[in-house]
Amino acid sequence: MRYKYIGTIGAFLIATTCLLSGLMYYFSQDTCPMGTFLCQNTTICLPQKNWCDQEIQCPYGDDEQNCYDYHGVLDWFGSDRDSKAVKEFVCDATDVPVGCKYVMCRATCQGYSEIPRNLSSQTTSMYLDDSNIRELEKGAFANLTKLFWLAVDNNEISEFLPGHFTGLIKLESLKANKNRLTMADFSDFKGSVYLKLINLNENQLTSKGLWLSELPALNEIQLGYNHLHNLPITVLSPLTRLRSLDLEGINLDSLEKNTFNVFNMLDFIYFKKFHYCAMYTPNVKRCRPTSDGVSSLSHLLDKTLLRAAVWIISGVTCVGNVLVLWGRFTAKDENRVLTIIIRNLAVSDMLMGLYLFIVALADIIFRNNYYQTASSWMSSWFCTFLGILAMTSLEVSVLILSFMSMERYVLIAAPLKGHRTMTPQTASTSVIIIWIIGITLALAPVIRLKVIIWRSSTRFYGVNGMCFPLHIDDPFLIGWEYSAFIFLGINLMGLITIGFAYFGMFLSIWKTRHACSLSVGDSEFALRFFLIVLTDAACWAPIIVLKIRALLKYPIPGFGLSLVNKV
Repeated sequence: MRYKYIGTIGAFLIATTCLLSGLMYYFSQDTCPMGTFLCQNTTICLPQKNWCDQEIQCPYGDDEQNCYDYHGVLDWFGSDRDSKAVKEFVCDATDVPVGCKYVMCRATCQGYSEIPRNLSSQTTSMYLDDSNIRELEKGAFANLTKLFWLAVDNNEISEFLPGHFTGLIKLESLKANKNRLTMADFSDFKGSVYLKLINLNENQLTSKGLWLSELPALNEIQLGYNHLHNLPITVLSPLTRLRSLDLEGINLDSLEKNTFNVFNMLDFIYFKKFHYCAMYTPNVKRCRPTSDGVSSLSHLLDKTLLRAAVWIISGVTCVGNVLVLWGRFTAKDENRVLTIIIRNLAVSDMLMGLYLFIVALADIIFRNNYYQTASSWMSSWFCTFLGILAMTSLEVSVLILSFMSMERYVLIAAPLKGHRTMTPQTASTSVIIIWIIGITLALAPVIRLKVIIWRSSTRFYGVNGMCFPLHIDDPFLIGWEYSAFIFLGINLMGLITIGFAYFGMFLSIWKTRHACSLSVGDSEFALRFFLIVLTDAACWAPIIVLKIRALLKYPIPGFGLSLVNKV
């Protein structure tokens, strides 16, 4: 009868967990995490770099629509200009190179490993994308003085040097994204009053390899997904009329506040993290992203469902574990070992409830003006303390459950091999050691970063507003190795150990329940403890799965980010 009662409670908990997860998914399906956008009439989130990249990836093709917006790739810029240009002159392309086609004065060449020769001097647009060009020859564009649109994206070009763009005196747009550029010197365009757009996204540029001469007409430059971490502002300072800047996928944690205020005309900027907007560009009208899936420029906990979940989970966790402690301290229980284990497990779980309660309070304090305090909050020692509190709670719970699962496995699966039941003294010593290990694991990254780089000692836990280093939205941020060691090393091994122990226990109970000296108390304890383990494991499993997906560079849906921060 007691088995049936315990089983009913377990089934209820599992059903409740599934129901809450379903509700979270339903209310989060119209959102996308930082750095992605939502496809029309779907729940598909694609990386921002896929917007207007000439490849249809959304089911309804909306990722390649409305590309006239000047924050896209500006393919419209070249397409409308040819019809106007052809009225002034006719392209004299009598000896068109093999592999090239002309439409009015627009040349499209494919399959080339170098810039084709004998192109018409009247050419206004040139498309050399998706070819196999590795390097440019100096003077290759010398006769193309009327060219205003040049696309050399999706090639293998490694460098732009002085002389490569000689002759392009009227070039207005240059697309060179998705190459292998490590050096880009634009001194050929110094003083140009025509060049307005440069796209260098998805290359291998560093701040030492990027040379931007005085370009008075340049109003948009795209530098996303390069190796320009903590980009010195002096690299961009010659661009006095810059209106649009793309720095997506670039870490800028060490820049000074209001760094980009020197660009008085800057109207749009795209960062890797939403809180950069408030920290570096408070005066820019349009700054993206506006959220990381959990926090936004206005709120620490952006969504009402997330706020409610944090309050409910923290309240239930704290009250439930207080009742457990009260019961274990007041009730007379002959099983002192179990009492010691349950008390310590309740304390460690209650620390997680306290952590969530403080985060919920911080959300109230920062409500409607989080953008003003996001950076200082995440870099504060109080945020680091919260992270240590949560990490200690998590690791102590994992270690206690793993330890107790193996101890029960030894007694139940092999009861006749002479294993002694654990004494209260041994249990007390074991949990003390577990607490020491848990606290050490939580403090280790802070101490190490403090020794290596003083200014970075709070950054491991300050990677997000929740002060918890999951490293899911940015899996290779500072301290990612330690985060992977914790979640994919210790916690995953703990989950596997617990699963192995309980599989062995229930298999043993099923085989020998009527044939050996297995007590009813041991079987009942195993079932009750299994339900405790199951609820905690239900929290670890999605974190581990999403952590693996993040390290494999698979996009994480907005629902996944919200779910992880709830559990």
